Amino acid sequence: MAFTLLILVNVLIALAAFLRLRPMTLIFALSHVQVLRALLEISEHGQPSAQSFVPTYVFNAAALGTAANVLGLSTAALLVAPLVVRSLPRAAPPTLPTLPRPVLWLIGAFCAFEIVTGGTIATTNYGDMASGVNFGGLYPFIHTVVLYEVYRRVVRGELTPARAFAFIFAFIFFTQYAKGGTGMATGILITAACMLFGREPPGVRRWLKAGGLIGGVFLLSFGVRAVRGSLSERGTSAIGDYATTVASGDALQNDNADQSAAHVLECISLYDSGRSREWRSVYLPFVYSLEPSFLLKPLGIVRPREAPWELGDYFIQGGGIQVIGELYWNGGYLCVLIVSLALAFVSVLLDVRASRGFVWTMVLCQAAPNLLMGFQYGLSQVSRGFFNGLLASAMYVVIGSTAAYGNARLASARRQKMPGFEAT
Repeated sequence: MAFTLLILVNVLIALAAFLRLRPMTLIFALSHVQVLRALLEISEHGQPSAQSFVPTYVFNAAALGTAANVLGLSTAALLVAPLVVRSLPRAAPPTLPTLPRPVLWLIGAFCAFEIVTGGTIATTNYGDMASGVNFGGLYPFIHTVVLYEVYRRVVRGELTPARAFAFIFAFIFFTQYAKGGTGMATGILITAACMLFGREPPGVRRWLKAGGLIGGVFLLSFGVRAVRGSLSERGTSAIGDYATTVASGDALQNDNADQSAAHVLECISLYDSGRSREWRSVYLPFVYSLEPSFLLKPLGIVRPREAPWELGDYFIQGGGIQVIGELYWNGGYLCVLIVSLALAFVSVLLDVRASRGFVWTMVLCQAAPNLLMGFQYGLSQVSRGFFNGLLASAMYVVIGSTAAYGNARLASARRQKMPGFEAT
């Protein structure tokens, strides 16, 4: 009963967020719904077959009761946050800076290099795929900068929302979906649909466009997950099997949700048995942000262990960690309450303020996709989006100021060479 009620509440929150095209709140609520549906199934039918390698004691009634309380606190935070953050009237488009053209060309070259290296799931099994040159978190950082640049052009009237979404979809398809990636890709496209079509006047047409695209993105994401391990061997028959699954109405049934629910129950089991992470997940992201993964090996840096790796010391699992369960593992109900309130408050604040200024817009572009991925990969992934947003904002300011200063010096030098010029 508790899980059913929480699902209903989060669906209503998601619906309200969708009607206003607020990506952070929408992603927050839908992520709740995903894990709550899996927990409801476990409460009714017991341990999922896809999680048969997890010890049976994890799926006990007491742990399920705690899971309902934990998700209830997070849901309550998402309900309270809009009461604190005041909605703002529609305003004129903000001034959004861009990078110098040579830097944009460099970003384009980097993305082209990413597309042509590492193979695709059409030719290589996802589990065996070479990653090419590993730039770690630089990939999603650059991808969300591209999202910002596309959005900037819509604000300036250089692109229509439809054409802008078509471009960002093609870009994400070849850089991520074609290589088997789904989490960050889906987050970027949901954020793009909300931000781009949020520039249109409210109404049924806007909701139909954005809703149809978001629904299609979810189906594509589930499809890529379903076929990425077999497409290279089975070809179109793997796609045909997924089409049958969609037709039967089972497309939303996925092992990923079962895994997230198992993560929540595993974290509850660990904390309740006295093995707390003692809030390390809350402060370690500040350390990770100063130690980019692509610099660890060259500089000989050893990072503190992230929560997903530590969870693997206790349970066999497929990777990642459900963020609300992770919070309970770190400090029980108090940690869940404090961090959930902080995340919900910042999420609603970004949704409301994004159309009001450059930094808000950039942080939203970075944070929303990482929020969707972070709900399944942990608080460090969620935090990375906020840190990246501030870093990208600083990058634009520094590079833009440097370019402006250089242009001013160049113009001054040219004036001094003009005939009749006299210094004052």
